[in-house]
Amino acid sequence: MKARFARRMEKIVEERMTVKQIFNRYVQTSTLHGFRFIFMDTFIVRRVLWTILTLTMATIFFKELRNSINLFYEYPFTTTSTIQYEPSLTFPAISVCNLNHFLLSKIKKSKLKPLYDQGRLPFDNNLENPGFDIQGEELYSILKTSSQSIDEIFLSCEWKSRDTAKNGVPNPCKPNNFTVYSGLYGQSCYTFNPGVSGYPLLSLSETGVNMGFKLELDLKSKDSLQGIQEIGAIVIVHHQQETPVLQAGFVVSPGFQTFVEIKVRQTENLPPPYATKCGSKPLKNYQIYRQSSCFLEQLGDAIETKCKCKSSFMAGRNIPYCSLRQTVTCLMPTIYDFDRKTNNNCPVDCETIQYLSSLSYARFISNVTYLSKNAEQSSYIRKLKNSMSPKKLQKYIEENIVAVQFFYQEMKKEKVKQEPSYDFYKLIGDVGGQLGLLLGASVLTLVEFVDLFIFTLYHQLLRLSKKKS
Repeated sequence: MKARFARRMEKIVEERMTVKQIFNRYVQTSTLHGFRFIFMDTFIVRRVLWTILTLTMATIFFKELRNSINLFYEYPFTTTSTIQYEPSLTFPAISVCNLNHFLLSKIKKSKLKPLYDQGRLPFDNNLENPGFDIQGEELYSILKTSSQSIDEIFLSCEWKSRDTAKNGVPNPCKPNNFTVYSGLYGQSCYTFNPGVSGYPLLSLSETGVNMGFKLELDLKSKDSLQGIQEIGAIVIVHHQQETPVLQAGFVVSPGFQTFVEIKVRQTENLPPPYATKCGSKPLKNYQIYRQSSCFLEQLGDAIETKCKCKSSFMAGRNIPYCSLRQTVTCLMPTIYDFDRKTNNNCPVDCETIQYLSSLSYARFISNVTYLSKNAEQSSYIRKLKNSMSPKKLQKYIEENIVAVQFFYQEMKKEKVKQEPSYDFYKLIGDVGGQLGLLLGASVLTLVEFVDLFIFTLYHQLLRLSKKKS
């Protein structure tokens, strides 16, 4: 075997070829269309025509190659929307805040009365020193006790579903079914179905306006702070993992029953380098990343940096609460100046669940004269009927009573998904198609060029070794 190998090597050395010989052999066997006609021994006109044609096709190919590469690095994507019907849907969290943050009767009895007398409550963007101060812990306590408690604002609520209702009888809920959180201005707000420990997550498998959650509130508009132009409540329908602070909601007005049809949208976004650049980042004060929580943490960081104190909505910070002077001259201006567009260090969530709301309205108890004892209204309103004339009761309802009904019209979920529309495999497919169409080449043609280079180098080394010997 060794002798055979030695004879084979001697034959290869004897057959060593020049570069021209190797190239001529390659031209005759190349799979690159038109290439052999350029170098074959034929009429010069024919060779020129084939050269022009091949170069033209090569130019078009490289132009299309550049366009394909540019398109790939634009990272385009398509968004698809599909409707998926479900046997049941998780019910969202419902958060409610009174537009009148604090009760006038309580403010007048507190140390904040001088600030109210200055016309600076609710807190405005007046940066002047109030002329007196209240320590942070005491101010926090005053704001908390001056807000309407859930017992004061609550009239009635009903949760009606297949699991909790029998024979169409609604399941009443109570104030202790709500959790409390602090709004931006220190006021108390309340959340139904928060999904936290001790509050089982509710779901619905029935549709229609008669199934779901109904809430009635008494806003006590006569006890509003002067300067409050609107009477009503802000309602925020959100996922349990979303913080309602800084969330957009809608306003419900007294005297009307608001019907809120809820629709579920699940969105999947693409991470970088795609335009949405979804992602997450560790948050100091929240266990689960959400963009809304990130914005709130950035606002808290700005307040902590500028004011060296915290507000009641800022979770998990081991610093003192802002005093009245710090609140007026630093905290409130920082809140007003905070812009989420410029604070763009919070990536979009890669997966989100949104609850979209469609609102319709009807007069709430348009004529109290016909309010019967058997009417499906709260005992509170029936009690008011016994203590007021029909005219006064009608006016009280129009100015104070809010009724909201939340329901699903259909058991469906909209799924919105972003998908790459031009990925690496499509790029390879386009390049391969253009290469084959314009030049009749393939990946193996490129391998032929590599083989040509290696073969030429090998024979040149043989020639050099022969000369030395």
